[in-house]
Amino acid sequence: KHILRAFFKPMILMVVVGATHLAFGKALGFPALVSSEEIYETLTGRILSAVHDISPLFSVMSVAFVVGTVVQEFWRGTAVRMRSKGEGALEALVALTLRAKRRYGGYVVHVGVAIMFIGFTGAAYDVEQEKALRPGETMEVSGYTLRYDGARSLVDPNKRMLFTDLAVLDDGKSIGTATPAKFVYRTHPDMPTTEVDIRSRPGADLYTIMSTVDPETKMATFRVIVRPLVMWIWLGAVLLILGTLLAVSPSVKEVLAERRSPKPVRISRTAVAVATLLLALTAVVAFASGAQAQSDGSSSLHAGSVTIRNPEERKLFERLLCMCGDCQRLTLANCGCGWADNKRAELRQRLASNQDVLAIIASYRDEYGPKSLSVPVDEGLDRALWAVPLGGVVLAAFGVVGVGRRWKRRRGPVPAPGPDVPEASPAAASDAASDDY
Repeated sequence: KHILRAFFKPMILMVVVGATHLAFGKALGFPALVSSEEIYETLTGRILSAVHDISPLFSVMSVAFVVGTVVQEFWRGTAVRMRSKGEGALEALVALTLRAKRRYGGYVVHVGVAIMFIGFTGAAYDVEQEKALRPGETMEVSGYTLRYDGARSLVDPNKRMLFTDLAVLDDGKSIGTATPAKFVYRTHPDMPTTEVDIRSRPGADLYTIMSTVDPETKMATFRVIVRPLVMWIWLGAVLLILGTLLAVSPSVKEVLAERRSPKPVRISRTAVAVATLLLALTAVVAFASGAQAQSDGSSSLHAGSVTIRNPEERKLFERLLCMCGDCQRLTLANCGCGWADNKRAELRQRLASNQDVLAIIASYRDEYGPKSLSVPVDEGLDRALWAVPLGGVVLAAFGVVGVGRRWKRRRGPVPAPGPDVPEASPAAASDAASDDY
């Protein structure tokens, strides 16, 4: 009963948020249910695909439950102090937090992690488009307009760099220039790296990838990805760091107690806490610098001139790993080394001869072994890769229920109050509750 009472309001909030997401999510561009391609052509594939399809709704409802629970805890403590101490709402909230910093700092950490999951959910709404452009031509992707202005090359002692310049417009307004590139290093001329241009906006991140450039016509092929809600990851990370700082920072009583301690030789808890606080502040500065760098920068990928001609090729190449020995387990959809180019040409010929994608994947696995697949097959011991974690989650859920029932039996029934026991007054109850706040 106590558990149900504690979680009743957060559960109501969770249901309301879920219903709102179902009703209005699609109109806002964030539908509660999405569609995904099955990674297996089996019952397992259908089950995993269904789990993925409902993951945005499940994620949003989970975030609502966590945030609702934490807000409820802050409100309860604040209300008790307002009644017992006569403090205002803001004063009571600050005093409550400072009185039990480890407890409420932990709550803030939980909220930070929950908000980060909103950002992770944005991956379900990715918009991806690939198109070949001549200088002066444009492409439209999820409200963004990219105009290809041309290509240019630079050379330094270590590498040759090929840049492509694209003007980025949001609803007709210029928001900057994207410059995806390819770097060809002298030590590995057959393994170019792709420099992904990243534009970070409050609503979404824009990733621009240059696949190929024709040296004669300057026609270039671009792959553009728009991923919404990424900013929530940074916001959640900031809250996580702030909650950690709050939890580890020493209280005034601890500082005064350590100053009065007659044993200055030992390392005090306050010194450890202050050192941890300084380290955390350093992490905040580094985090902010990294976030700013990512907002208007680039990211390197060992990937080269890869052009996907149709969905069938994408399905095949994304499941096969490059086996040249030098690549870091990149798929044939991303790796641009010479070995991968030759293998893609061979596989395209097999697709052109109407060979089934699953048959090609099976023969690739027979030739190079199970490690050549990005997604393990749904058979034999490979099935344990997803079955064991899922079984562990189910067993853990049953374990939590079993432990809760055992504790309830050990406590026994709650004794009824005797006739001579006076009922506690509201003021006394408030004073007793304030001891925890």
